[in-house]
Amino acid sequence: TPADFQEVKVPGAVTLATVEVAKLLMSADVFINIPVGKNHSDAGVSFGLKNHMGLIKNRKAFHDEHDIHQAIADLGRVIKPHLTVLDATRVLLTNGPAGPGDVGTPNRIVAGRNVVSVDCYGLGLARYNNKEMTLADVRYLQLAGKAGLGETDVKKLQVKKVKV
Repeated sequence: TPADFQEVKVPGAVTLATVEVAKLLMSADVFINIPVGKNHSDAGVSFGLKNHMGLIKNRKAFHDEHDIHQAIADLGRVIKPHLTVLDATRVLLTNGPAGPGDVGTPNRIVAGRNVVSVDCYGLGLARYNNKEMTLADVRYLQLAGKAGLGETDVKKLQVKKVKV
């Protein structure tokens, strides 16, 4: 319901001056973001940062009224998970988000405190849209990096690999 959202100013935003965010999120002590990796027709991929769109009232506006990439990057200025756990055990490789599409099984999970960095690392886990995705293929991640929201150069990340 409309009462479940609150308008929030987006400091430093390029296109998204305000956004209505779930009140429950804004009052939470801890926010753990658990996206599932998938191809996305408009955004390239949908991982942690793109997953934030599920927490706002008007997702349609991102598609119709804004540059979706800039709006997703701007949203990262106000929604900041404490932990992002990217589930890439089974991913939608093509025709996302609507499907049906090809499914892959990278059997990987990536966790980190910075959603932008987790997303950038996740690009290399599968061939989304039948290609090796890089930062150049996902403009909202480029914009988030330029805005200082996270490290986008995977070579600069401290990565600990764990086998179970």
